[in-house]
Parts: sequence; C-alpha cells; structure tokens
Amino acid sequence: MFDVVPSYSRSVKIAAPVSVVGKATQDRLFSVAGELGKRPTMVPVTVDVEDVATGRKRRFQAQVVQHPLLTGQLVSLVAYETLSQIRGTPGDSLARVQLTVSAEEVGTITRENVVFDDVDIASGATSELDNLMNILTANPFYPLAVKSVDLRVRIESKRQTATIERVFVRKGRYEPGETVQLGVVLKPYRSQPITREVSLVLPQSLRSGRYTLQVRGGMQPSISLLPGLVIRTAAPEQAPPTSVQQMVNRFLERERNNDMVVRLLLPTSTVNIGGERFSQMPPTMGALMRSGKSSALRLERDEIKVVLPTEWVLSGSQMLVLNVQRRDSSETRPAEPRVPPAESMPPEGVPPGVPPGVPATLGNFSIDEEAQTFAESVISVPPREPTRPAQSGAKPASVRQESAPAPREATEREEKPVARAAQVWTQTEQADFAKGFFDRTTATSEGDVRLSLTLSRAVDTGKPFVWALTPAGDGTLLIGTGHEGDILKISPDGKLSSLCRLPELEVHWLVADADGWLVGTSPRGRVYRVAADGKFRQVAHLEQDYPVCAVRRSGDSVLIGAGGSAGVVYEWRGGQMSALLQTGQNHVTALAVAADGTVYVGTGDNAMLWRILPHNSAQALRDFGEGAVSALAVWQDGSVLVALQSRLQVLRLYPDGRTKTVIERTENPILAFIPAPDGSVFAVGSSVVYQIFPDNRANLVENRLDVDFVTGVWWQNALWLGTANGGEVYTAKLDGGEGTYTSPVHDAKVHAQWGALYWIAETPEGTSIEISTRSGNVPEPDASWSAWSSPLTSPGEVVTSPPARYVQYRAVLRTQNPQVSPRLQSVSLYYRTQNQPPRVTLKSPRGGSVLSGEQNIEWQAEDPDKDTLSYRVYYRAEGEREWQEIQSPRNGTSASPPRPSEKKPVQQEAADEAVPTVEEMMAELRQQVDSDPTIPEEVKTQILASAERDLPQVRAAMQEQARAEAQVERAPAPPPPAPPSAATSRKWDTKSLKDGVYRLRVVASDRPSNATDALSAEAVSEPVIVCNSKPVIVVPSRDGLQVEADGVVQVSGFVLQKLVPVTAVQVRIDEGEWLAAEAGDGVFDSSLETFRFHSEKLSKGEHQVSVKAFNAAGLSATWQKKVTVK
Repeated sequence: MFDVVPSYSRSVKIAAPVSVVGKATQDRLFSVAGELGKRPTMVPVTVDVEDVATGRKRRFQAQVVQHPLLTGQLVSLVAYETLSQIRGTPGDSLARVQLTVSAEEVGTITRENVVFDDVDIASGATSELDNLMNILTANPFYPLAVKSVDLRVRIESKRQTATIERVFVRKGRYEPGETVQLGVVLKPYRSQPITREVSLVLPQSLRSGRYTLQVRGGMQPSISLLPGLVIRTAAPEQAPPTSVQQMVNRFLERERNNDMVVRLLLPTSTVNIGGERFSQMPPTMGALMRSGKSSALRLERDEIKVVLPTEWVLSGSQMLVLNVQRRDSSETRPAEPRVPPAESMPPEGVPPGVPPGVPATLGNFSIDEEAQTFAESVISVPPREPTRPAQSGAKPASVRQESAPAPREATEREEKPVARAAQVWTQTEQADFAKGFFDRTTATSEGDVRLSLTLSRAVDTGKPFVWALTPAGDGTLLIGTGHEGDILKISPDGKLSSLCRLPELEVHWLVADADGWLVGTSPRGRVYRVAADGKFRQVAHLEQDYPVCAVRRSGDSVLIGAGGSAGVVYEWRGGQMSALLQTGQNHVTALAVAADGTVYVGTGDNAMLWRILPHNSAQALRDFGEGAVSALAVWQDGSVLVALQSRLQVLRLYPDGRTKTVIERTENPILAFIPAPDGSVFAVGSSVVYQIFPDNRANLVENRLDVDFVTGVWWQNALWLGTANGGEVYTAKLDGGEGTYTSPVHDAKVHAQWGALYWIAETPEGTSIEISTRSGNVPEPDASWSAWSSPLTSPGEVVTSPPARYVQYRAVLRTQNPQVSPRLQSVSLYYRTQNQPPRVTLKSPRGGSVLSGEQNIEWQAEDPDKDTLSYRVYYRAEGEREWQEIQSPRNGTSASPPRPSEKKPVQQEAADEAVPTVEEMMAELRQQVDSDPTIPEEVKTQILASAERDLPQVRAAMQEQARAEAQVERAPAPPPPAPPSAATSRKWDTKSLKDGVYRLRVVASDRPSNATDALSAEAVSEPVIVCNSKPVIVVPSRDGLQVEADGVVQVSGFVLQKLVPVTAVQVRIDEGEWLAAEAGDGVFDSSLETFRFHSEKLSKGEHQVSVKAFNAAGLSATWQKKVTVK
C-alpha cells in the first residue's frame, strides 16, 4: 500500500499486490492495522473448467482468507469470475458441476448437479457453492472453518432440458399395497414427447379415498436480474434446523435439477423432530410420537416420495387424483381374528392330521381363508372350575351366587314384593375395580383386588424418550434414548452417566455383541456397533428407515425387524447383513424368539403374525386385520403372547392351535412384554402395566403416575421401565406391608340412607382387610365430605357414614409376608334413597276434545325409585268443586257404572221431561241468533218466526223419539269405592252426564311400595266437552220444503245444537245417495247453522226427503218428510 487518502465520507487506499509480509487485523476509514511476520490462515480454492464447445480447459487456484465474514463471499467471487472468463457470453449452456468442500466438524461434502442457463451459466453453476458457503459461514448457530474448496465444471453448448407435459395412470382404482404404474410424458426441447414409467407402492395402511399425486422436476426456477445476482424460489417449508450438520444433510438431500420427483400426499400426519422428518413411521412409534406431550415435536403432512434421475434438466409440475379403494370393506371384514385349525401350529416337520400326499405347509398356519377359523370353535375345552377361597365373611346370596336355583315348576307363579327393596352397589369384576384408585394394590383378571408391585422413579434421563433398556456385562444398565441419539447407563448404585452420542435421533434397541453392542437407530435406518468405551462405528445402512426391534437368535445371529417403505427381517451374522423375510407389509413391529430358535414376527399396518423356523423357512400364521402386532413373547410351553394395537387385546396362541384372550381390552396398546424370573410376563404400554401369569391371570399393576411406559427389563431383582414423552426410568418392586384400594365415588342420584356393607375376601394367615367409608353431597370428595369412618372388620356391619348422595369406600390390605396377599373379591353396599314422587302425564283425551258415549282415558306414569304405582281417576264439571271418582273395573267388568239386569220402561212423563220445553228451546235459539253477528237481521226475524211456529211440532217429534229410545236401565245404588288400580287406562261412560265442560284428573301414588311417607302426583286435563245430545233440525213448514214446477225439490232450514258446533248437513231423496247440503254462511262451524239444498229433477209421484245433521261429538239426527212431484 502506497498511501491513504483520508476522507470523512470514504477513505481511498492506494496499493498494489506484492509479497505477503504479515496479516491485517483492522481496516478502518482512516487507517489499516496488522501484524508483520504472521501469515493469515488461507483457504485453498481450486476451480477446474472445461468448455467442450471451444476445447478450452483451465484450472484456477486461489487462496482466500479464513474469516467468517469474508470467506464465503471471496470463494463465490473466485468461482464466478473463473467461469465468467471461460464462458462469459449469453447462450444455451449446460454445465455438469461437481462440488467438494472440506470443513471442520462436518468433514468432506460432495455434491453433483446439472445446470442449464441461457444467459449467465456462471451464476447457475455456482449457485450451490454460494448456498453451501452460506450454510458453513453464516448459519444461525456458529461459523465453521472451511478447509478447502474444489469446484469442477464441464460446460456444453446445448439445451438439454425437458418439461413435464402430463401424467397418467392405467387404472381407475387401486388397492392399498398395490404398485401404481405411473406414466409421465416428458417434452424435451425441440424433440418429440417421451413417456417414462414410474412405480409407486401404496402403503398397506392406506384408507379408501382420493389422494393427490404430484410429479415435478427437480430444478428450482430462478430469475436472473444481473450477472452474479440471481433470485431463486424458496425450498419447501421445513422445520427450523437444530444444527449445522442438519443443514448440511438437508443440502445433500435436495433433488438435483435432472431428477423427477413423484409425491403422493397422504391425509395422515408425520412427526418432525429437531428438523428431521419421520415419514411412514411404524404405527406404535407414530402413536407415541404424536401424543403431543413434548414441544420438540412438530406435526407435518405425511407423503410418499420417489425420486428418479433423468438425462434432462427437468422443470414443470403435473398433478392427478388417485382413487384408492379397499376390496375388503369394514362391513365385510371378519370381526374376529382368523385362527387356523387346531393342527395348524405343529412342531417342525409334518404335522399330525395331514393326509398322505398333502404338502406339510398346508397343515401349518397360513393365510388361506378356508383354513383360518377359530380353533376354540372346533376344539372343545372344558372350562376350568374356579377354586373358591375361604371367605372371611358371609353375604346374602344376591351378591355372589354359588349355584343356580332349582328349576321352578311350570305352573309355579313367581310373586314379587311390591315394597321398594334396598338398592345395592356392587363391585365384583376387574372392570368394576379398575375404575377406582390403587396404592400398591392391583385388580386382577380373576376379579379381585390384592397387593401389588410399587412403582417409583429411579432416574430422570433428561431426554424426551427412553426406547430401550439393556443390561450390560459390567453390571450397568444401558439406556437408548431419543431425540438426540444418546446412549446412557445406570450404575448399580443408581448413578446416571453418558456412554456416547450417535449422529442419529432415536436409539431403539441394543443387543450385546462380541465387541460391544449392536444398536438400531432411526430415522435413517442405520445400525451401529458401540464399544464399552463409547466408541462407535456404522456397520449397516438399511433400505428401511425404522429398524425398531431386534432379538438375539443364537450365537452370532441377530435378527432385526425394520419398516418404513417395506417390512423386512434382516439377519446380522458374521459381520454381514442379509434380508431373511420380506413380509409384504410396511413395517416389522415386533420380534420374539423361542428356545428352539424359532422366531415370531409381528407386522403393521396389517397385523400379521409370521414364523421363521430354525432352518429359516418362513410362513404366515395369522392375519388379525388392521393395525399392528405391537409386542410378542414366547412362553416356555411354546405358546405365544400377541399384543394387538388396534384391538387393545392380548391373545395367547397355543401350539395345538387354541387361542385364549388373556386381556379382553386394555386402556392403551401394549408395547412390550418383559419376562420375569417367576415365569410371569409383564405387559407394558402407555399408562398400563399388567403382570400375566402362566395360568392366564392378568393383574393390573398400580400406575397413579400417568406416565407412558414403552419398554422394560428385569434387572437387579426388579422390573425397570422406560417412558416416552418424559424420558424417565421407573422400578417396580413387591414391598409387601400395606396397600389401599379406594373405590370410585358412587352416585345414589338422590339423598340416601346407607345400610350394611358386605364383602367377600380371602385372608390367609398373616393378612387382613378392613374397609372404611365416607359420604358427601358433591361429586368430588372435599372438605364438605365426612371423614373416613372407623374401619369395618366384619362383612354385614352397618355403614356409619351420614346420609348423603355420594359415597366411597376404602379397603386397606395388609400382609406380614410379601409373598402372600389378601384378596378382596366382592364389595356390596346396601342403601335406600329418599322417596321421590312419581310423575304422571295424561295422554288422552286431549284438551278441547268433544266426547260422547264411552271414552278411554289413558295416561303415562313413572317413578324415579321404580316403585309400584296405583292410580285413581276423577272428573269434575267446570265450575264445580268436588271431584267424582271414575271407578276402576272389578273382576274384569267395565269401569262404566253397572246397569241393572232387568229393563224397566221409563214412564211417559219422565220421557217428556227429558225433552226441553218449547219455551226453553225458543229462548236458547233467540240467544244464539242474537249472539251471531254474521246473520242478517231479516234472516234472524225469519228464523225466529219460523221456529215459533214449528217448534211445537219439533218438540212432539223429539218426545216420540225419546219414548222409542226409552230402553234405559235404572241406575243401581252406587257401588262401594274400588281400590286404586295399577292399570294406566280407564273407561269413562259419559252417557249419564249432563252436557257440559269437564276436567279429568289422574292421581298416581307410590303407596304400594312405601308403608310410610308415600308420595303422589297428579295430572289434570285441559277442559273437554261432553255432549250426548243430538242436533235439532228445523225445516220451516211454509217455505222450508218446496217442489218447483220442473220437478226440483228445494230444502232449507236450520240446525240447532248445544255446546258444540254443527259439522255437516246432508240430504237424501228416497233411498238414493246422501248429498251434502250448503251452509248458509259457507261453513258448518257453529251451533246454529242454516242450510239449503237443491235436488235434481225428480220423477212424478211421491218421494221421501231425509235431512241428517251431525255435530262435533259425532252424533247425528234425521228429519224426514214426503213430497209429491206433479
């Protein structure tokens, strides 16, 4: 540097390159500072360029300073300037780029790509170098020192590009598990279209539906603004990275510009952990990951991706919809697992019962639909007679009946008491007890409560997941964790330390090896060998991403179950990895090995069970349908325990083909089986732990901690369990001493008086059980509840807790020997609730109904206490105060008032008195006419004049009719009141009642069931109208019936009815059809109606005219008169 021209705005340095004599440390506006004699750290940059069109080849070598702010920019500038010197003019240019960069921590990074650019090939060829330099020197974590850069570029003058023109499939519908042959039509530049075939395997777990399939080119479009300045579209959105190494991995995983990318978008979600995408996880692993108990997890849409290289720089995108339909829909799938016949699970060799000449494999388990039937349906297995323990107390037979009662005689009539019996709250099954709260107790599959293992936290790893627990040879316990790939260890004294950290996220299993341990990891399907000193190396990279299970078979043979794109069982033997079984499913989810070397394999997403015999022949044993086999274990008798994720069941498959359901339904899927030294097997899964015994008893181990158990091992005379979504390790030990079981809160629905408490229990010597109770009036026990009562030590003692709505009991189990436990088998609490009134509702008749003759009264009643009810029914005329009872039927007779057996004619005077007088009829008519404003005044005058003239004749006709109908029975003396009836209907004869408005009343009482404090309820109807009188028809004698000259007869008049409206008037000539008459106001809807009728032309001679009127009660009256047509 010759000099500096200082300036407040910008200084200018006058310099020229000479030999290096030192390094600069400061470069400010007014001066430059540095150290002489110390050379700066430089990064060698090599750029090899070949231009095929011109034949020019050049190698450029440069040294750039090692500085986090300058290195990336200077390397990119060197590369760009070098390429610009060789190919600096616009034009079609295709560059094949190979980039190699070495940096601290991440090692050597190599990337190849093909780039096309018709304007500035230098920008396109250096774009990935720019990106990588930015990752290494300007990432969000810390800059990494770049050690060397090597860029090799071969440029051709051609346009080798293509676009995706269209995509197609050859079928309209596909099934899960089927391979889709996808046709992709590519249009190369200035060439004819070319079709490429792409195979895409659909997952077995795919549900029926429509799925989006996308095909795109690997090239990301860019916009060139100026030489060296390019705007490129962003990559698909991803979770934020968690390390520089992860950013480098993503850089290397990018599609190349000449790749064809096929994506099937799935409706399910996948998990992103620390920026790593876990796509197509095994069902059990996915359920745990998606539980949402850790903020380190991010849910993303799942997909299936296939990447194929092409010879073109590919651009464009096309989509289509793929129809997926299961052939076996959920309605037709078998509801139970398919089980082969009894002889279908023989030892190796020809099974018994196979006819000569039939291949031995046909006698084994298979997925042949004809062979897969329940073994229990064809094998008669006598039920095991349960052994009844000695009871510490007696209990009424209603609690637990030892034997069935003797059959009753067919003619014997069972009589039930009407008194309300005490209610009973009983707990006697495992499902009943499971609703309570356990403290060092458990509810067993035998339906009892006993002392149990005690869970306690041993260590907190500080990691989100504990996937594996494996005892090491040095007395420590190894722990495989997630999501940072740590392997930890616990010393015998409980101290936690780190063994190593693998460059993966999840450590699923550790199997002892001659040189340490084999370790399976995800999500890249890598297997490592870890030495005792923590050093590790990768020994295998599987095609599947999720090697989630492994077992040692024998010697140096280790079987590994992997899944993701396909479910495969691998064998690691002699330092070599080989595929042993292709299951045809997406995942291998469980492995178990028998003593003879037979290996059982469970799969998902279809839950299938396979068997690999010692000579490595494999066969499918069982297809359980959708879901996964989440855990397997082999008993010493050769039977296999199978846990089914979807069904939440645990089954036991016997060698003779029988199947036993050990656990009908668990709260959560069982994820692991852990053998114990006593021959039992622990089944763990999420928040449940069961201990399964060889006799198929399953005891639920107390877990008040609500943690998710996923794995376990028996170590140091205790059960050790690892958890998910918390990364803790727990121990379970049988401490003996004392444990408690607290029942769920029982709701009596209303205030209740507590009675006796009975229980059935087995208390061997040195053990005891005592029970206390408490009660309250709020659902959750709080300070308002009573204190726990004094212990009840003998069944049948009366509960001393105060009356309340809610009650709870607590059983304390004690033992002096940890190996012997008392057993509480059944608890029953008797109580009587406070009497509640019944409820009654009238169903018919409805309010406003018009009734006549005999009617049926119906009602509906219920009692909250299920008491027996009795009923009384009453009626009352509107305006009256006293209710009259409608008697219930006696001895099967009608509820209507009885009539005498002898008929005595009513005297003529009585019949005459039953008909209103002319004055009464005239007064009522005048009132109705005056109250109807729709009748014109001249019509009112005509009606009254005609009625005054004709009503005497009408009354005389009514008297004659009354005498003719005088077959009336004299009413006897009223019978004595009938007892209340239990029937919910009653006949009501209204014929003896005066026309008028009435109300009905039904009274329901629970007196039959309650000797004291009986309660009742009543229902009163809306007003109903009783009308047994017929309408009165008046046809004026002067002009009401006229015969016209043309033979037409005209009839007119009015109809009078009390209380209810006239509903219709009809006329008939001789014996002809009835024809409707016309209402004077157009509608028959009032108690006084005028009418008129015109007949057709009648023949000459005498004819009879009949007029019939109806009222709203359904009663009718008829008027008749003869006329002569001349």
